[in-house]
Amino acid sequence: MDIGRVSHAYASAHDRTRVHSTRLYPREKRALVADFNGAIPRERVIVQAEWRMEVVCAAAMSDASIAEGQRSSQVILQACYRGYTSIRCQVTLDNGEIYNQQFVIEVLAGPCFGDENTAAGPQSLTVTEP
Repeated sequence: MDIGRVSHAYASAHDRTRVHSTRLYPREKRALVADFNGAIPRERVIVQAEWRMEVVCAAAMSDASIAEGQRSSQVILQACYRGYTSIRCQVTLDNGEIYNQQFVIEVLAGPCFGDENTAAGPQSLTVTEP
């Protein structure tokens, strides 16, 4: 479901202030990926990822996972209502270090087709690798 840089954030060790912006129309659904490969040491892996949405109104998250190789995490994001929300992916590494990737989600206005009533939420999802 990942369609490239539109919804794929590449965390950088050199630019930790980068906030990834994703724009969707209501009812669009896609993977939102936080890739920490360029921000964490080669020998480190992700053991836990927490996805947290600031305001539960514009989008819904589901199916949090840690990708094979344990250097990125993703959720499935569905746009619900026109507006903005912020999402943070916070990962814990095998040595206890914690890294964040910030997202701003904008659900765009458009013509109403009568099927936009998708429930927003949940506010947080956590996934742990064994």
